[in-house]
Amino acid sequence: MTPAWSAAALALLSLALFSAFEAALTSLGHIRLLQWVGKRMGSGDGAQLRERPQSLVTMTFVGSNLSKVCLAVAVTPLVGSAAVLADASPILVALAVVALATPPAVLLGEVVPRAAVRESPTAVLRLLFSAGRALSWVFWPYIVLMQAVAHMLFKVLGLPAPPQERALTRDSVEALLREGEREGLVDRHEREIIGGIFSFGETPVRDVMTPRPDVVTVQLGESRRSLARRIAETGFSRFPVTDGAPDNIVGIVHAVDVLKTRDGERLRLRPTLFVPETATCDELLVSMRRQRIQLAVAVDEYGGVAGIVTMEDLVEELVGEIRDEHDLEEVDAVTGADGRLILEGRVRLSEVADQFPEAFGAVESGEEDDRTVAGWLLEELGRVPAAGERAALPGVAVEVLEATPKRILRLGLTRVPAPARGSGQEARSPRERRR
Repeated sequence: MTPAWSAAALALLSLALFSAFEAALTSLGHIRLLQWVGKRMGSGDGAQLRERPQSLVTMTFVGSNLSKVCLAVAVTPLVGSAAVLADASPILVALAVVALATPPAVLLGEVVPRAAVRESPTAVLRLLFSAGRALSWVFWPYIVLMQAVAHMLFKVLGLPAPPQERALTRDSVEALLREGEREGLVDRHEREIIGGIFSFGETPVRDVMTPRPDVVTVQLGESRRSLARRIAETGFSRFPVTDGAPDNIVGIVHAVDVLKTRDGERLRLRPTLFVPETATCDELLVSMRRQRIQLAVAVDEYGGVAGIVTMEDLVEELVGEIRDEHDLEEVDAVTGADGRLILEGRVRLSEVADQFPEAFGAVESGEEDDRTVAGWLLEELGRVPAAGERAALPGVAVEVLEATPKRILRLGLTRVPAPARGSGQEARSPRERRR
């Protein structure tokens, strides 16, 4: 074999190896590649390579292009020495080199190696990693030089230089989390916690607060014995203190202060933090930490009390439900033996919309995230129904199981198939009949 043929074969082999190494790196994905390189290199040298394993991919790009150039250089004298091209022009020889070198470069140098690596990328990495790591240092000056030249060209042409590091956006982090969950590196709970961090700054206080009807308050001047009984019954440690009207909250009382207070002594009231119900959870968390307050009162646009928010409510928005030995198991919705869904009136429409598409599919855009099932029924009926009352609405049969003169507490929903259009049997809601 002549030196030219040997050089061409060596260039083709190096192209195949670079393509195989690149395919192995990219097939693992960013998270698994980062983990694999970190385990492979341990705690020794090469911290930059451990932190940025994508630099190996850059090395394969450089190596592949150099191999293609070397292949073209090696094939050129072979083509030029052919009898049919002995007197041909340089342009014709160059075209012949491209025509003859491209098929083996594409098939043997890229397609076949990439297909072979697809089955066992980690085995290829174990085989080629040491050589690839060494070549990354060999090519490093060349890569730095090319980056400097590219930066100068961008500056001369007036183009913005590409950033050295890709911005870590919310979409990119969520994509990495989904990839990590698919590969078993991140479990679902961990992904939900990290995802909750992003939505935390967008979640309004009204979505996590305890609504006013469910708030347990105490009256200013209430006896110590009554307060102790209230603490024992509820298991709560903090209570808003009202002076007359429910909206007139004058402070917060702590169970510890009740225990320290003797009969006849004035009860110590802690300051109250009032926040608009439209404030975001991250804003409230900062305020509560700064003022060292564990309970805040949310107010509506008219200054009325909308509900209360505790530090635990905010933490649960990040990490999920937290229960201690005093918490009772609460179930907002259960399915009965007859298939009826029994739920609390405070459950949001978005949580049951998938189970009742005929009933809630026509809800106006944007309303389903804010409205509760009780609020939806009040709007449909135009009044507060009594306990035991039933209503047949489009796509759902409703029975009020528990209610007060002012509020729906619990109700049952049964899905009703919608009749065919044009049959004359379509159900109409009371709201539609009032129009």
